Amino acid sequence: MRYHVWFIAVGLLCLLAGISVGFWFMTPMGGNLALLPTHVHLNLFGWVTLTLYGLIHNAFPELGQHRLARAQFWFAVVGGIALPIGFGLPRASAAHIPLIGGGALSGAIAAICFAIMFGRTVVFQRIANPASTHAGQRGMR
Repeated sequence: MRYHVWFIAVGLLCLLAGISVGFWFMTPMGGNLALLPTHVHLNLFGWVTLTLYGLIHNAFPELGQHRLARAQFWFAVVGGIALPIGFGLPRASAAHIPLIGGGALSGAIAAICFAIMFGRTVVFQRIANPASTHAGQRGMR
């Protein structure tokens, strides 16, 4: 699977949703900042984090071959969507609590998967085999 493309595509959707929410709550129609946490999490967790994952997956294609790559992708996407939705629900509804908690946990699991993948496939392999680094980085130590 081309994780880098999917991470960036979902990140772009989060960016568009985050900008839309931001425009809405700044207009007289929205008129309040109740959706500010939704806006922030769509942009930071959704757009920035998912897009960074995609760019790093593109820079290090061996990450996509790791057995945790699929889990990292789905945990990141679920977290990037569930967390902002949870913040957007009215506080009177009890549904916001599991969405916020589940989204945050899902995002944390994705980050742990990513750290393990990056450590095992990039850091440790390149320490063990420095000849496998990119041509432009061979002289750097």
